[in-house]
Amino acid sequence: MLGNLINQAKDTAFEFSELERLMSLDKAARRLVIYGESEIQYRYYEDYIDYLLANSDYDICYISSHRQDPIFADKRSRLKTFYSKNLLATLFSRLDSKVLVIANPDLNNGPIKRAPAPVHHVYAFRGIASVHQAYRLHAFDHYDSLLTVQQYQVDEIRKTEE
Repeated sequence: MLGNLINQAKDTAFEFSELERLMSLDKAARRLVIYGESEIQYRYYEDYIDYLLANSDYDICYISSHRQDPIFADKRSRLKTFYSKNLLATLFSRLDSKVLVIANPDLNNGPIKRAPAPVHHVYAFRGIASVHQAYRLHAFDHYDSLLTVQQYQVDEIRKTEE
């Protein structure tokens, strides 16, 4: 039991250091933040990341909640990686990036809330699922933009907005 408490304290200290490392970056270096809840999500973001790094001057900050996420092995200089799992609420409450890309529906209805700063929140669909069959009604209401993978997702979302 004491060993678990010590490990939890170490994990929390590490997460605070990651939060401070992120916030100590120049604001321009953290204008685009991508959050991946698990190691699987990197594969959904990988093409976006590759394209942006090759075709823009943006740095990308990638936050993962999984210590074995393959993103941590990527050492490109304009890709900054961070770990946060238990301090996500604190992290998002302090986030002041221009854009946050995330693949978690129901923003503001669960543990992940909108950043209070004027951050543009983008939901990135991870698959071809029908919006009205796979998600709750209004699951995307608190997002500013949606990156869909098929036109029918756009059509379904527009239908719910009527």
